[in-house]
Amino acid sequence: MNYILLVFMNLLFIIIIVNEYRVKSLSILFWSAAFLTFSLPHSLDIILGSNLYPTNVLTYATIYVLLFNLMFLLLRSVTTYMRGKGTLKLFGEEKILYSDRENKFINCLFSLLGLSTLLLIIGIIDVSGSIINSSWSDGTRISSIFSLPARYFFITSGSILLFQNIIQKGVLVKFLSFIFIVINVLITRARILLIPPIVPIAMYYIFQKDTKSSFLKSIVVATFFVIAVFFIQDFRYLGSISNALTYDFLGILRRSIERIISGEGEFSLRNGFYYFIYNEVNHPNFYSGATYIRLLFLPFPSSIIKVKPRDFAMDMWDVINPTRTGIGGTYHPTFWGDLYGNFGDYGILLFIIWVFFFSFIDYIFIKSPYIIRISLMAPYATMYFLLARGAIYNAITIGFYSTIAISIIYLITRIKLKR
Repeated sequence: MNYILLVFMNLLFIIIIVNEYRVKSLSILFWSAAFLTFSLPHSLDIILGSNLYPTNVLTYATIYVLLFNLMFLLLRSVTTYMRGKGTLKLFGEEKILYSDRENKFINCLFSLLGLSTLLLIIGIIDVSGSIINSSWSDGTRISSIFSLPARYFFITSGSILLFQNIIQKGVLVKFLSFIFIVINVLITRARILLIPPIVPIAMYYIFQKDTKSSFLKSIVVATFFVIAVFFIQDFRYLGSISNALTYDFLGILRRSIERIISGEGEFSLRNGFYYFIYNEVNHPNFYSGATYIRLLFLPFPSSIIKVKPRDFAMDMWDVINPTRTGIGGTYHPTFWGDLYGNFGDYGILLFIIWVFFFSFIDYIFIKSPYIIRISLMAPYATMYFLLARGAIYNAITIGFYSTIAISIIYLITRIKLKR
């Protein structure tokens, strides 16, 4: 019975991914990431019997995800049918990008990327005295005055490499963009920063008409991305950049691949979901919809709105790590783990909200000008990946503010042109 449920669950994942590809929705990123972070390691847990939690816990997790996915697929099929032929178009309109006003917009994104880099450099020098002697812990101590806008500027401008690839910008501009991106990643060693510059390029290839060659290109980019995520995680623990440069990089790469195979890092997030099912969590913020209540007050700081709950990821950290509470840690137990922590058994019913949210994002893409569509790929790709790993509030926050920032840049470039 367990294996039958497992096969059915994985079949639903595949059907949903194929369906999202068919309608060319960027939400294919969520389902692909969710398959990698939950479905694949969960399936291996059941087949190999390698997880420490009892069979009934794994079976319940299978049924929970299966029911959510089934209802999601049914309603999503209805909404995409009602939408008609509108799909996310990422090719066929590239010539628009060669106009003066579109170039002005792209230059603004390039400037935003440069500003992000400058803010981080100032912040890390303020903390450690230099970039080369800085460590990952130094990066976490950068003042939020520098780090917060730097991160949002970086994610908002993340599609810059794709723009430059499409319109064949000069080598110098491409080189500077690449250097800016590397500096951002080296200083913060944040895996999330790999998503904005890399994933939009992969998606562009996936949705191109030349399906055979574009599919192979996207596989190469996706493989590089997964290895890079684990590589950055290992790299952050090597101390200062100058110290890390003395290490055997092939050895680090080998260790990263071993961790992928053994199911560590991003592939271990599901264990939090199991933990919540297995244990009767006695925490005031569990099963109260804290994440979703917090989202209702997203634009407003907690200092003003007193009823706004703190980040539920901090509560999950306290439950998972009871001996390390109060240090400000966060925990993300995949999308379904967060859903279960917020609503328990009734979390399945929120498929309605997520179907309409994904449909709303599709609507934004379909109705937006071409240059906006390409620009939004970076922040929305980041959003979908974070949703899959269970960082719900952070994901929606990035999508919300990046959409506003890109819209403002778009309007400014138009206003200046009219003058």
